Amino acid sequence: MSISIINAIPDQGGASTSVSSFGFTLANAPINGNTLVACMTVRDDSIDGTGTTFSSIIQPGVTWTLVQRNNQENGNPDYVNLDVEIWVGVVGPGALPSITVNLSRAIGGSTPAAVIDVCEFKGLLKSNFVDQVGAADSMSASPTSNTGTTPITTQAVELWIGVTSIIPSSPTDTQTNPTNGFILVDGNHSGDSFLVNIAVFIKIVSLIGNANSTATISVADPYVGCIVTLKAAQLIQQTYGDGLTSYVC
Repeated sequence: MSISIINAIPDQGGASTSVSSFGFTLANAPINGNTLVACMTVRDDSIDGTGTTFSSIIQPGVTWTLVQRNNQENGNPDYVNLDVEIWVGVVGPGALPSITVNLSRAIGGSTPAAVIDVCEFKGLLKSNFVDQVGAADSMSASPTSNTGTTPITTQAVELWIGVTSIIPSSPTDTQTNPTNGFILVDGNHSGDSFLVNIAVFIKIVSLIGNANSTATISVADPYVGCIVTLKAAQLIQQTYGDGLTSYVC
């Protein structure tokens, strides 16, 4: 089975008030046997040094699991905490499109913000789906955002998906020009009220390697990023007499 993208433009939800949970609805109910991947960010300006993270995703018929997180704070005098996370949701029968996202606490500070992007994929493993993970960040202004780099993958056919979030100096700041063959399915919108800008990077591969991508930030900003590689289902390795190896899904 090959990996395919069901929705190339992610469904997006979010909050820009001090809440401990929020809900939104996907454009379509996910298909039984498919996989949802949520790329998420939360900005918290509290001065207590305790950042806000995501604690759970609740969706009827979908089992969600946190697979990677990167949480950073820039310290005095701003105390802006920025968190990015990647969650995987295995879709079962009768799954509904309604989603509730729970946070570890109410988002604090004068500019609270949380955003979630959800994409749907076909052809991924339903358990033990994570191969490798990576992370990167700069809480000083940077001209590029970076997902981080994973160790070399152990399986050829995979979905590589990363997320970066910036603390924009302007509502029009964007992330564009992904590197290393990734496509960028968010990061180009501007002028929203979420007070963060999230970029989602996707690449479907058939060779092992180190997963990484970067994006150009329109105006240098702090960023936090992370990346995961997810295994294709029903991968069969075939080694021939001449020593060549191929992979069949």
